[in-house]
Amino acid sequence: MRINDIVLKEKLRLIGLLDALQKQYNKGEFPEGRLVFSNTGTHYKYYISSDKKRNYIPFEKRDLVKELALKRYYEDRISAYQKEIKALDHYLANSPKDPDDLYRKHPALLALLPEEISTCENIIEWDEAGYDKNKDHPENLIIQTLKGDRVRSKSEAMIADELFRSKIPYVYEKKLVVGTETFSPDFTVMNKRTGQVYIWEHFGKMNDPKYVENNCIYKMNKYLRAGYVPGINFITTYEDIKNPFYPVKATQMIDMYLR
Repeated sequence: MRINDIVLKEKLRLIGLLDALQKQYNKGEFPEGRLVFSNTGTHYKYYISSDKKRNYIPFEKRDLVKELALKRYYEDRISAYQKEIKALDHYLANSPKDPDDLYRKHPALLALLPEEISTCENIIEWDEAGYDKNKDHPENLIIQTLKGDRVRSKSEAMIADELFRSKIPYVYEKKLVVGTETFSPDFTVMNKRTGQVYIWEHFGKMNDPKYVENNCIYKMNKYLRAGYVPGINFITTYEDIKNPFYPVKATQMIDMYLR
């Protein structure tokens, strides 16, 4: 699936959510003003903000606070959806024409390309010199794979070796700009039959709450916002102490997405 298709699908999803949320909001009979608050360090104080004035809400009026909190949630969420839709519209209006359309309309031209490449967007240098590789903490690259490169964990080595055995083109820790940040997904792989390129992240410490929050959830949120959707152009695998990773799990992902 092309990025434009993903963006359009996400836009339609947000339009549906926005419509449903606006209907809920319009059904409500909310008080005037907007809820604002301050945190004293021991408790919260709540106020009604209206016409640049702020009036304190006493504790006995907690029902009013709840109504204003719901109103603010609706308004903030509606505003966020509207801004996201506007941003997606801007992307769709200004994104370049997909060069692969030419090859889809003229299969004879596609036949001139090498067998391992099915669309122009998937021309990737599948060698060590052909991509910008993560160079952080090289001392942690301690496990050698069948392909001859070095990875950071036994589970990553299992994935790399199964990709190699299955003759799936892959590169390790290729730098990728994701929104305003640069990540290095564990693997970038390609389905030679369809030409679809995937990033593959293995999250290996799912029993560690800090790892889950600061690594897994954080990255997943960034990837999703950048158009990387699990099952479409994003592969994820996981493990924890009670559920270790085995090569068969890598094979299952390969069979599902890369053959």
